[in-house]
Amino acid sequence: MTGVLPHETTHVVLAGRMGDQPVPRWADEGMAVLSEPKNRIQKHLDNLPKHARENTLFHVSRLMQMADYPEPKLVGPFYAQSVSLVDYLTRLKGPQAFGEFMKDGLKNGYESALSRHYGIQSYNDLNQSWWNTCFSNNTAAKN
Repeated sequence: MTGVLPHETTHVVLAGRMGDQPVPRWADEGMAVLSEPKNRIQKHLDNLPKHARENTLFHVSRLMQMADYPEPKLVGPFYAQSVSLVDYLTRLKGPQAFGEFMKDGLKNGYESALSRHYGIQSYNDLNQSWWNTCFSNNTAAKN
């Protein structure tokens, strides 16, 4: 119950904060998992290298545009990457900037919101910078 309650509460809070549009699945699950105890978060992050080796991670353009969960065999990679990407974007400019990015992205699209809020010009640029951070110095997997 220690991890489930904060996770599910985050879903409820997020549903009421984004107006009539649903929170994108990657952000919804990424934020919900990040509300859990650190050991549960770390389990997802620890799986990133394995998912990368298995080539089951998503390009961020696909991840950020998913309307629902992926097929069952890709749910583990989906959660790990969602947690990591939310953590990465939040660390870049803080939680408030991430919230503004989310609201802007819902209205105007996430690729253009990346440019306005993070100075990241494209999904490809985000994919590369996130990947380099996760797998070059393994920052995401250590926190």
